[in-house]
Amino acid sequence: MSERSVYLRDQAQKCEWHASHMTDHETIAELRKLAAGYRIEAAQIECNESKE
Repeated sequence: MSERSVYLRDQAQKCEWHASHMTDHETIAELRKLAAGYRIEAAQIECNESKE
């Protein structure tokens, strides 16, 4: 795994952690949306790496 994909997965995990400690539903939804985006980007990077 590249440093970039590791970083993105770490950011996703942080977003999920913060979401689990929030009470505002809109904030939780936004944090989870960010986390999903980070995971998608990391997966794309990893997929491209596996093709090389």
